[in-house]
Amino acid sequence: MRINDVNPDAIRKALDNMKDNADYRGEYMAGQARLYADWLVGLALTRYVTVSLRESGYETDVILICL
Repeated sequence: MRINDVNPDAIRKALDNMKDNADYRGEYMAGQARLYADWLVGLALTRYVTVSLRESGYETDVILICL
């Protein structure tokens, strides 16, 4: 169920027009793929920046990159 508003009329309308969760499976899978891709990119970018900075003389254990 999607509710774009929190007023009582919008909630009633959403409850009256509920869809099967299977209709949202594609959106769920797309969200999971984005989450996994962001995680992988974050790992690779963190490692790349950490190694690059160490090679340039910056003294640190790990540089954390938050996307």
